[in-house]
Amino acid sequence: MAIRTYFRMRKIDESWSWFIWIKILDTLTAVLGFVAIFLGFVGVVLVVEHVIDWLRTGVWAPPTVFDELNGLLPTRVHQWMMQPDNWLGLWQIVNVVFSWSAWWVYVLLAGPFYYGAIAVDRASGRLSREKATIPQGIEQLEEKGEL
Repeated sequence: MAIRTYFRMRKIDESWSWFIWIKILDTLTAVLGFVAIFLGFVGVVLVVEHVIDWLRTGVWAPPTVFDELNGLLPTRVHQWMMQPDNWLGLWQIVNVVFSWSAWWVYVLLAGPFYYGAIAVDRASGRLSREKATIPQGIEQLEEKGEL
């Protein structure tokens, strides 16, 4: 009787730990998917906003990455971006990246989050399938004659 109780408790403990890991992976999938959808949506909204502005004024001037990050940059970084006194090679790289149009940077950033969500979802499905194929419980051990 003690052996049966031990194996039943072990079965419950194993099921619970697998359940927790699968739920953590499902939550991570949802978060990554939400971030991907949000970034893609922001990119599309920026394009639509600037197409409307272009139709109204006839001038295409989309915001750059620097315009989007302008209020978020520390004062020293902002001053360095305006008048670099050292790290000139890094300044050239950052200047090129910050001059890119912001809408497609948002859309490009959505891609890795989307594929990350897909990868985590596949890992979660693989874990749940592996758990389903692992022999569990006292009944299966009794059938095999191991108890």
